[in-house]
Amino acid sequence: MTAKQITELHDLCLQINLFAERHNQAPIAMYHMIGDENPFTTMICIEIYQTEPFNIIKTFTFSTDTISTEDVKGRYYRLVKKYLKDLVKKNVEVKENE
Repeated sequence: MTAKQITELHDLCLQINLFAERHNQAPIAMYHMIGDENPFTTMICIEIYQTEPFNIIKTFTFSTDTISTEDVKGRYYRLVKKYLKDLVKKNVEVKENE
């Protein structure tokens, strides 16, 4: 994954959480970057939770190694990005209807 891709996912999670701060029923996103100084072991985990009751909805895991730029990994990245963008879009629609 590129630094730009990592930043995009992090920003989408932040947008989801900023909305959830003001809305009790909104989902929240937990973003974890796990690893050490070896770039081949770094992982990103994004978990989407329902806030009331607190249940996990989705979990996505990425490897940030250079192999993850292959087409299959690229499709997975686009799928996760679309899912997160759809959550943000849904939150914006809810906000506009209030």
